[in-house]
Amino acid sequence: MSDALITAAGRHDVATTVELLTAAIRRRALTLFATIDHIAGLTG
Repeated sequence: MSDALITAAGRHDVATTVELLTAAIRRRALTLFATIDHIAGLTG
């Protein structure tokens, strides 16, 4: 297993990606424990 970080460009902005992932988690009846807004922590 590699320790390298792999990045890829997304098709959506961050907010849309979070919404899509959250919806996929809920459709599968999984528990989403937290959503962290790192930018809000920096500016608040």
